[in-house]
Amino acid sequence: MRSHIHAHPKYIVAEFLDLTKKIGCNPEVTNSSENTTKGNMNNPASARSSGKGGQNGNPTLYWAAIILGALSVLVHGYLLFEHYALRFGQASAQSLCNINELFNCATVSASRYSEFLGVPMALWGISGNLVLLFLALWHPLTDGEKKSASRFNILLVSGLIAAASLVMGFISTAMIGRLCPFCIAAYFLSFAMFFCLRKGLPQTTGGALGSASKKNLTPVIVLSGIAFVVSFIARDQIQASFGARDLTSLVREAVSSWSINPKMSFQTVEPLTMGAPADKAKMTIVEFADFRCIHCKHAAPVMKAFIESHPEARLEFQAWPLDGECNSAIPTRNGASCLLARAVFCAQKAGGTGWRAHEWVYDHFERMVNVDAIKALLPEIANVAGISTEQLITCADAPETKTAIEKGAAVGTALNIGGTPTVYVNGKKLPSGQILQVLSSVHDSL
Repeated sequence: MRSHIHAHPKYIVAEFLDLTKKIGCNPEVTNSSENTTKGNMNNPASARSSGKGGQNGNPTLYWAAIILGALSVLVHGYLLFEHYALRFGQASAQSLCNINELFNCATVSASRYSEFLGVPMALWGISGNLVLLFLALWHPLTDGEKKSASRFNILLVSGLIAAASLVMGFISTAMIGRLCPFCIAAYFLSFAMFFCLRKGLPQTTGGALGSASKKNLTPVIVLSGIAFVVSFIARDQIQASFGARDLTSLVREAVSSWSINPKMSFQTVEPLTMGAPADKAKMTIVEFADFRCIHCKHAAPVMKAFIESHPEARLEFQAWPLDGECNSAIPTRNGASCLLARAVFCAQKAGGTGWRAHEWVYDHFERMVNVDAIKALLPEIANVAGISTEQLITCADAPETKTAIEKGAAVGTALNIGGTPTVYVNGKKLPSGQILQVLSSVHDSL
């Protein structure tokens, strides 16, 4: 039977470190003898003395940094998906990253700061963390002078990632005015990684950075170069997977078409509005949409994110139901689209909560199957809007409400709208106006 002394945790840890050192998994490779290492394990005070400044390192913190790096890659991967989903009109307002007006990843992603050299910051984050992980995992396989250079390179890359996190956090807070929850998680992961690596890697003689002769940046330069090229290749492949093999051409053609389209003079009828006042807006977007149109559902978070990230822009949402009951341009009647248009109109008129109802309807798009299903959902819409069900139904059935929806639809019909969503910017029709890059390019051209 094993004695109580030999079962003590500190002896078990010592034996484990001995074993990992033998198989090359322990980053703590120093010139200290085996007896010194065990002596330090037996004498905590001695261990603290010999390990001052992280000289002997800490394997637990080293492996914690590896785990944090893997988590950071996953977080950046999620942000990358959300970034492109938003840009290609496939985002959902129910995203985990969109909590409220302040904590909203979509708004941050829609800003001009979300990309560098045309590559999303999330993709740069993935590349940087993979470089760091490679360097950190390679470290135990080095020895002597190479180990000193390896430690220097690891801390350099980790420090740069942490510094980049500080810069992006400042931009998000001070310049965009919105916070991205998953971005914040990535920032904290970068700081934690730097701390764990700083304390976890054994410090060689000559200080934290080692002598000048040990600062061999070749691995960092080579890996960074590879990561730089791969990031652009990955960007193109990801864009292709979203159905846009040449987004640049699509954006160029849309903006070119918009620039030569005639400017139309029209006035929306009691639309939902968001953003800058009409008299101060540099860019006024008018969206004609139907609440039972899947493409309009995908356009909704794009429009919202764009307006929130561009304070000088204004959005006017004009319902154009694909329903002959209230739209003379549509030959068939279903009653459902018109009822939804009236319900959202009444939410705005009675409670000033039209956008809440607008978002709720698109979030529950699959439930809007027919007019009977929508009638059953009116109490839920009323609850979201903060008004009574009776108040909503009375308003939706009122002749003046029906007239307002018909007049709004007639505005789009006069413009020869052929489908939804149809977007106008400053009075001119904008093809593919539901794509974020198209809106951004038009904004930049003004």
